Amino acid sequence: MTTLRRGLCHDSGMAAFTWTTRIRFVDTDASQRIHYTALFRFFEAAEQEFLRELGLVYSGLADSEAGWPRVRAECDISGALVYDDEIDIEISVNRVGTSSFELGFRAIKESQECAKGKVVIVCMNTGTQRAQALPEAFATALRNHAQ
Repeated sequence: MTTLRRGLCHDSGMAAFTWTTRIRFVDTDASQRIHYTALFRFFEAAEQEFLRELGLVYSGLADSEAGWPRVRAECDISGALVYDDEIDIEISVNRVGTSSFELGFRAIKESQECAKGKVVIVCMNTGTQRAQALPEAFATALRNHAQ
């Protein structure tokens, strides 16, 4: 089950995108809680749906030489997430730079924040392995969402 919603980001009041899903058994560890690495998979799945909502997909960009590595990823877990919990992953655009952008994430269960994180994603030329400018339409869509 996945559901998409738009709303306001709890912390900043900025526009937020929300993707709803459930914790799967495969995402838990021996403590019966979500394995910490699984949160990054949920963040990435929500990111893909967020970009799709904006009309953006990494594979559909005109510049086929672009890669999108994550150069920073962090997550703080503050509450228990266990098998079959329904969670909302809330995404906000924290920053849009020349060649990178930062997305913020919150994992919410029953109106309580259980985890928060962020990732910095760089637009990279796959031939040179160097950062390059974000495609203008991509940067504009992100900036428009951040407002």
